[in-house]
Amino acid sequence: GIDYTLFLMDRYLSELCFVSSSSSSTATSFEVIQIMLEQAGQVVVVSGTTLLCTFSALVALPLPMLQSVGIGASVAIASAMLMNLLVI
Repeated sequence: GIDYTLFLMDRYLSELCFVSSSSSSTATSFEVIQIMLEQAGQVVVVSGTTLLCTFSALVALPLPMLQSVGIGASVAIASAMLMNLLVI
């Protein structure tokens, strides 16, 4: 979850610096957030979906311990991904 947060915040700050350095356009904070989510949000969604698929595959293994790890990790990754995209 921290990786996603750092990635999104870095993209936000770089967009904010880019917009503030160009004197011709004045963008609000909401426009910068929209640009950030359009560009960096896709990376977070693809990365999170890949990890969800990987950990969900552990459910197919015959060991109950690995099945519970797969379920727990999937829930943790899904909640971290949603929190980063919606709250941060």
